[in-house]
Amino acid sequence: MSSKFANQILKEFSCFDDISIKTFFGGFSINSKSTMFGWIGKTGFYLRGTSLLS
Repeated sequence: MSSKFANQILKEFSCFDDISIKTFFGGFSINSKSTMFGWIGKTGFYLRGTSLLS
């Protein structure tokens, strides 16, 4: 995936606090307040999630 796609994802998640993108193992990590919740790799976009509610 390209940095152009990463910036598009950044724009889509801009409603969350303190969103940033960093290079990470050949792709890009999507972070909010220093917590990584997504990863953009060469073959796709992955979100981190849990079934637990806090």
